[in-house]
Order: sequence, then C-alpha cells, then structure tokens
Amino acid sequence: VASAVVSPTTEPRLRSANITAIAVSAANVVWVGTDNGLYRLTWAYNSSTGRLTFPTWREYRLENGLNSNFITSIAFDDQGNVWVGTRAGLSWLRTTGTLVTTFTTDNSGLIHDRVQSVTYEVANGSLWIGTFGGLGQLQVGLNLAGTDEQAGPVLYPNPFVIDDVENSRLTLAGLPLDSEVTLYTLTGQLVRFLEPEQGATVIAWDGTDQGGKIVGPGIYFYRATTRDGRSLRGKFAIVRAR
Repeated sequence: VASAVVSPTTEPRLRSANITAIAVSAANVVWVGTDNGLYRLTWAYNSSTGRLTFPTWREYRLENGLNSNFITSIAFDDQGNVWVGTRAGLSWLRTTGTLVTTFTTDNSGLIHDRVQSVTYEVANGSLWIGTFGGLGQLQVGLNLAGTDEQAGPVLYPNPFVIDDVENSRLTLAGLPLDSEVTLYTLTGQLVRFLEPEQGATVIAWDGTDQGGKIVGPGIYFYRATTRDGRSLRGKFAIVRAR
C-alpha cells in the first residue's frame, strides 16, 4: 500500500500539522481544516516517487473572510456547497470555492458561535449544526444551487422562532449584490421593506413590521429585487417562543 506524508515540512503552504477536519467532494476536491486555516486543493499521486503534488491549492483564513482560523468540521450539501464549522461561526462556500458568508449569533439564529460539528441530511435538505450551546438546524437543500450564477438566497433560521429578545434575527444570505428585500404576509400585505448596506449580500431582519411592532406567527413571503430588476422569491415560517 502506497502512502505519502504531507506536513509543513514537505508542503510549506500547509501552516499547521494539526489536521482537525477533512472532506472530499464529489468532484474529488479535497477540503482540509486545521487549527490555523482551511485549504481547498486538488491532488495527484506519483507512484514511482511516492510523492503527492497539488495542482491547485487555495487557503482561507481570517484575512480571506473566515471568522476564525480554527476549523472544526466540514460538510457538503447535495448541491456541492461547502459548510465549514469554526470556533467563531459557520461559513458557507460555493462549490467553486467562493466564500459567501459566515453565520454567527450576531447575524443569524445560530445558537453558539463555537461550532463543533456539521452534517447534512439528504432526505430533507437539512444541515445539522452542533455547537457549544446546543443543536441547530439550517434548511438548505431546496434553497441553494451549486453555482454562483444560479444560486438563490438561504434563510436562517427557518422556521424563525421570534420572541422579544433584542438579538433575534432572520438572515437572508447569498443575495445578489445590493438587493432590496420586501416581506409580505400570505395575503400580500406589506410587512417590511429592507435595504442592504452598500455592497452587502446579507440582510438581517429583527421580526418587526414597518411600524416597529413584532409580527405574529405564520407563513410569510420575501421578494429580493436585484439592481437590474430581477426578482427572487421564497417563503418562511415564524413561530412564537414558548
């Protein structure tokens, strides 16, 4: 059985020998998590020399958009999107390697920023997220596509458990740049108009209507309108905390 060792000694681009997570996509792309960064790479093995080479090598760290260099877990959904748990949130990357956003307790309903494990359930399109504060679920299977051009936004959490706590937020991530979002009831009544910050692809909503009142439980619709007039639509549920 042939074997090859990859370490910072044999591969200087690898910043740490402490490998904390590893996953291989359906396209044979290897994602490697360490305590000092995330790597996306393709590889080739030379049986004559016993050496591994890496035709492509991409690094992700704080300076590349991650919230933490300590990677705890890696999972793929059925569209090839990559979900990376870190000690400071859950990062979402396209199958192409583009970093979309990182979910945290500040911008989403994530229970705790320290993510311990992530796994995807194919049967219902759910991403299960184990954290220091409990178990969370993100519905991704019906909302995402595998390429940047086709992908729609993802809502988190859905359902949105709304209460009177100030930091309760519903997050729409992966929106086309500078999209405007309008929220409606099932009957088409306007609930809230949301404008993003300049250059933003993420919008968070605090569960209040245009008048500042917390909305009631039920099914709601969103419409994201792009700068060129295209519309993306979807629905979500709101439930009250017990």
